[in-house]
Amino acid sequence: MTTLGLDYSAGLLPGAAVTAAGYGFVARYLENGLPGRSNLTASEATNLRASGVGVVLIWETTATRALAGHGAGTADAVAAAAAATAVGLDGWPIYFTVDFDLPDYAPVSADPRAKLGPVAEYFDGIHGVLPASRVGGYGGYWAVKRLLDAGLVTYGWQSTAWSGGNVDPRINLFQRLGEVTVGGVACDVNEARQVDYGQNGVIMTSPQDIAKAVWEYQLTNPGYDPNADPNTGPGKQTFAAGAYLTYGDFFTQQVLSVVNAVSAAVQQLAAHQGLDPALVQQTIDDAVAKALAAIHVTVTSGPTA
Repeated sequence: MTTLGLDYSAGLLPGAAVTAAGYGFVARYLENGLPGRSNLTASEATNLRASGVGVVLIWETTATRALAGHGAGTADAVAAAAAATAVGLDGWPIYFTVDFDLPDYAPVSADPRAKLGPVAEYFDGIHGVLPASRVGGYGGYWAVKRLLDAGLVTYGWQSTAWSGGNVDPRINLFQRLGEVTVGGVACDVNEARQVDYGQNGVIMTSPQDIAKAVWEYQLTNPGYDPNADPNTGPGKQTFAAGAYLTYGDFFTQQVLSVVNAVSAAVQQLAAHQGLDPALVQQTIDDAVAKALAAIHVTVTSGPTA
């Protein structure tokens, strides 16, 4: 089952309401000083995360702000980073919006930067402030595709609008058409298309972190094949056997620590009952061995980026 999330700006939702409605994350606008929108607050972010809800950050002032070029991108990146810090999410990835039907600025060119026109310069300005690992872009199919093609975003969030039925396979999030109401707040519904879509603010680079993310993602997306994931780069590695085994070893150590604690408790109880400690331990070991033998893990091999 695909992990679903909400984006909204007409009010605040407690984490309990989000999870009760069956959603696993929210995408929220950062404070930009402009009226007319209910933006993310520090207490809201804390509540959402405490409820197990992933938090995705959005920066937008006006729908066509990205047309303002390099200087606007620089200013927005500075303001967005400060706003993320203010809500306790310093270092989090941020999606900058291209919230309109972007024209093709260079129809005869194959260069994605040329096709983006001033939007490319806007994202150049963002990159002068933020590392690539924190930069995401939101928009229709052509906007997001060209941003990805040009290497101007690490995270892509595609809207159904302005897409003509096209979906880029590299995107992290996909915004569905239509709204739902949760807790009295009108919300858009989004699909997580990758393990990492900026919801945890951690750029995963170690095999253990990567494999843990895959493990958790597959709980709600059992059809996901990590080795078929075409994306590479920070936080979007091609997951392979080594990563699985690394996390598998970590997980096994946690299980064994519990087994050892239970074994010690059983031995204490057996001593009070006058039972043979060696026989009790052998019984425990046999039970653990049978349980482990019943666990089957399928691991497919492949290159690790």
